[in-house]
Amino acid sequence: MDVAEIKLKKTGVNGNGITIRATTNETIRHLGQPSKKEDYFFEIDDKMGKLYHYGKNEFYFLDDKLQSFNLYDTLVTVHLKNGRKARIADKLKKESNTNNEMTFLGFPVSAVPGNGFNRNYKTALIFYLSYRNQALDSSLNLLFDDQDGLICIELHH
Repeated sequence: MDVAEIKLKKTGVNGNGITIRATTNETIRHLGQPSKKEDYFFEIDDKMGKLYHYGKNEFYFLDDKLQSFNLYDTLVTVHLKNGRKARIADKLKKESNTNNEMTFLGFPVSAVPGNGFNRNYKTALIFYLSYRNQALDSSLNLLFDDQDGLICIELHH
């Protein structure tokens, strides 16, 4: 999946939304003022950046560009190409095929439980990312609980 195809929009609001590398001003224009702002140290880059909180959601900025996000509540919806979208509390779907496969947005999910960002999850859907057909060392991760509800959407770039 191309990282440029991932758009974040305030739930229930029309518009273009933001993508990775959006500025803080673009983010505020589309999502409003954050509920909290704080300094954040990026260890790998050895630089200070900013962490914006929108409710329980976290947006990490380095050099005034959105680098990553963690979504934990329904304030923000992730929009993918072909009209697909994901929001916290969305449910997995059981397919009526011979394997009774669990899917989300038409993609099969991994039934391997784990722990990510201090959250236990039962299943996960991982999209490995590229940019203009060049593979990136990053992914969009959707984590589901034991009730098959989406509990976390994270992208680390």
